[in-house]
Amino acid sequence: MNDLAYSYLESNLLEEGNKRSIEVLYLAEKIDYKIGKAQTLENMGLYNEYNNQYRKAIDYYKLSYDVCQELNDNREMARQLNNIGAMHRTMASYDTALNYFQKSLELLKKVNDSSILAQTCSLIGLVYSSKGNFEGSLEFLVESLYLYECTNDDLGMGIAYCNIGMIYRRLQDYEKALEFQLKAIELDEKSEAQRPIIESYIQIGIIYEETAKYKKAIETYQKGLAIAKKYNDKKKIAGCLNNIGVVYFDIKDFHEALEYYFQSLDIKKQIGDKHGITVTAINIAEAYFELLKSNKISHQEGEINFFESSDNIIALLEESVILAEETGNYQDLSNTYNALIGALSYFSEYERAVHYQAKLIALNDSLFTIEKNSKLANLQTQFSTQQKKQEIALLNTINSTQETRLNRQNFEKYFYMGGGIALMILVFGLLSRLNFIRRTRNELRLKSKQIENEKKRAEKSQKVKDQFLANMSHEIRTPMNSLIGMTSILQKNKHLKSQEKYLDAINKSSENLLVVINDILDFSSLETGKIKFENTLFKLEDEIQKVEDILKYRAKEKRIKLECIIEEGLPEWIIGDPTRLSQVLLNLAGNAIKFTDNGIVTGLARLKEKKNSIAIIEFEVKDTGIGIPEDRLETIFESFTQAYSETSRQYGGTGLGLAISKQLVELQNGTITVESKFGHGSIFRFSIPYEIGHSVNTKKEKVKECDQALNGLHVLVVEDNDFNVMVASEELRSLIKNINVDVAENGRIAVEKVTTNNYDLILMDIEMPEMNGYESTRIIRNLGPPRNIVPIIAMTANTMKGEAKKCHEAGMNEYMAKPFKPEDLAAKIHELICVEKAEVE
Repeated sequence: MNDLAYSYLESNLLEEGNKRSIEVLYLAEKIDYKIGKAQTLENMGLYNEYNNQYRKAIDYYKLSYDVCQELNDNREMARQLNNIGAMHRTMASYDTALNYFQKSLELLKKVNDSSILAQTCSLIGLVYSSKGNFEGSLEFLVESLYLYECTNDDLGMGIAYCNIGMIYRRLQDYEKALEFQLKAIELDEKSEAQRPIIESYIQIGIIYEETAKYKKAIETYQKGLAIAKKYNDKKKIAGCLNNIGVVYFDIKDFHEALEYYFQSLDIKKQIGDKHGITVTAINIAEAYFELLKSNKISHQEGEINFFESSDNIIALLEESVILAEETGNYQDLSNTYNALIGALSYFSEYERAVHYQAKLIALNDSLFTIEKNSKLANLQTQFSTQQKKQEIALLNTINSTQETRLNRQNFEKYFYMGGGIALMILVFGLLSRLNFIRRTRNELRLKSKQIENEKKRAEKSQKVKDQFLANMSHEIRTPMNSLIGMTSILQKNKHLKSQEKYLDAINKSSENLLVVINDILDFSSLETGKIKFENTLFKLEDEIQKVEDILKYRAKEKRIKLECIIEEGLPEWIIGDPTRLSQVLLNLAGNAIKFTDNGIVTGLARLKEKKNSIAIIEFEVKDTGIGIPEDRLETIFESFTQAYSETSRQYGGTGLGLAISKQLVELQNGTITVESKFGHGSIFRFSIPYEIGHSVNTKKEKVKECDQALNGLHVLVVEDNDFNVMVASEELRSLIKNINVDVAENGRIAVEKVTTNNYDLILMDIEMPEMNGYESTRIIRNLGPPRNIVPIIAMTANTMKGEAKKCHEAGMNEYMAKPFKPEDLAAKIHELICVEKAEVE
């Protein structure tokens, strides 16, 4: 009757099978037939398993185990332990499942049953696979296949082939994976088992999906779904639905993907599949944000209730965090944290995002600690085992010796003597232990001291490095300022046409050298985390235009077409860091021109998304240049990396530009990607979220009046380098009509001049003999009005991070790095004198 009940269950006649099982249980209890009772309880567990009631299934399997334990039947006890562990694995409680499988292995050491041992090895292999240990998984699964082959178990071999194929798929060996899955289906059909075929169809569907054969993938999932529905295997139904959704996501049909995801989620919630809920929740979030990005949320039926509020998507992910914590699946937890952080950041809930970021960091730290402690525990176990073996061997030797030497007459004598020796050994052991502890403490103290010394040495080394970079910046930028400035002056003034190419060469070489210097200094600041971003109102079109103006001559020299496209819908004014935006655009567009010998370089700005007052703006730089080899794409954003070994020699550069760009974008909560085909050009895209700003037009007339008032400005240039004095004076005279320029060779002379003259503006160098710029500024700020409120712009060749802050702390209003561009100096003067005056008025 038990066999009949089991056949009903396997034929999907679940209620009939359960009805027979209840009848058998009544008879078995009546005649106290324990073997029959154990089998019946297992069938009732199977009924609940097939009905997706995993907790109830565990209860019946445990009852069956208890009966088998009364019978002292190790074989059947091992089988029930496997059943219980399999249920825990289904619910993603992997550590609990492994515990049951290990107990099963212990029992199987006492019996010779290859079939159950094969089942246990298979289950352990699946757990290792779920935990990401593919090497350990394969080891157990191959052992399982060998054992099934020994017993000619077609059904078992089919399951083993399916599982091994799954591992090869996860290792991306798709040819082998497909070979194993097709073999699995062949064996399942031979054994007339339909349920295992579902998993093979799922695995084949994933193979097709991951190799971009999307139509085949959907067809294969549908086959598996049909069989799963036939047997009401809700876990497999949910799995097929979720996977079909993934395929639609891959082909960017996000509405269709969500439809399948929601069906899958409902079923997974019904059966309490915590791991499945977590995976599907992340999938729903990804599809939701893709719809947001494309502005295609249409509130279709099934979506409208869910997408009415951002709270729903956040709540779903937070629920998934709790489930992942309950199952102890660290990968699920990490993935959900990442999805939740991204969602909260998108909705500008930065405080909560930071909270979960801290949890993610703590999780990663704990995983490292667990791994470290696990290794330590293994070493300790090995040591303890070896020590025990030595103790046993020693005791056996002692016992053997005592048996040959001891006799009843002198038992007492030897007893006390042995006790004394044992005591001496104990004391000696304690002394040795104390010495060992003392040595260990001394070693730890010494190591601690060494670590502290290394830390101080590292800090000192960093200070030396920062000082070296500061000195290098100053020593190179000072003559560079003169070189670039005088070249600019010569180009503006009359000169022979034959001299034009030489002036252009000097100017270009100077700019290339400046790029190298800036890259090194920027990289150093990013590396040490000493970089901050402005949060100012600026006009997006103006920044793009500036980049185009800077690069158009370089493009013209190479006879390359440079075009900039600004799509409609972009906010006119935004709040952020215009300097860093320009830096990234110059890096990418400059590279595009550098690596393009003919064709076109196109810059594009578009509105990617808009959420309340936040606009995510996407920038694209496309070229028809040499392209990037496929094997270099993954590393192209790494420091000191260039696409080709000869790039630096042929084109110049440090290999830092893209690494700096990536860090600058990501530090502003943005993303950057690259697409390229060798010999066919590249496309770099990056997106940054900006707060939408609004221009203030009421100042225009006052600013215009102030511009007129700049006529005849009285300026003091504080500079000890004669060449830089010439450059600053000439540039000021070209920028402002009738300007009156005084010069002070150092800070002390500057203070004297300020006390006897009324200046409208001071350009203050920092590094000067007798008195530097900081000291002279502090003294000026302590003078009486109006001399103490004169605007001061720092002009320094030191561009290390923190320099601007030091200048502001000393009392300076603005900061400019040498070498400077005339238009940048004009903008600073305009902003400092005209705009601030307009704001005050």
